[in-house]
Amino acid sequence: MRVIMRALMLLVAGQLSTHAQEAGFIEPQAGTWKTWVIASGTQFRAPPPPDRTATEKELGELARIAATRDGAALDRVAYWDTGSPSYRWSEIAVAEHLRIGTLWQIAARNLALMHIAIYDAMVAAWDSKYAYKRLRPSAVSSDLTTVLPEPAEPFLSGRACGRGGRGIGGPGLYFSGARRILPEVGR
Repeated sequence: MRVIMRALMLLVAGQLSTHAQEAGFIEPQAGTWKTWVIASGTQFRAPPPPDRTATEKELGELARIAATRDGAALDRVAYWDTGSPSYRWSEIAVAEHLRIGTLWQIAARNLALMHIAIYDAMVAAWDSKYAYKRLRPSAVSSDLTTVLPEPAEPFLSGRACGRGGRGIGGPGLYFSGARRILPEVGR
């Protein structure tokens, strides 16, 4: 029960980050926080950012993608930008548990494990973010425009890492139908 309560507290804490965002960097020490399953955030540190040539290639690809943004892409951005990085995954997992009739005890356990995995992935993301302090693409190239306001902190997507945590210990671990809902699970 303690694990479930702590996982729920972490979810709520993610909703309270507005004040921290106003100060500039978002939790710069989060990469040092105590993790639940992995040894520390350094265990899954991302490789160093690419060299200048590879970065230029990435910027070109980002510019190409940004030029093709349409209403559907903007809708996806708005959908995934709701709440903390774990919010939509929690929503999807609860809906799937309800759909397949999972006992509440099993559903609570699965949700706790999913949120623990997402939390550990976020700690690892913040470790890499502040280890390398890579500039955001829009800070390197003024030609790039972003859909959402960008914080002043170094670049590494916390939302993408939350998604990675979901893949490590999220719905794919528990639902036989996960590939139907989230085909990228297990890749």
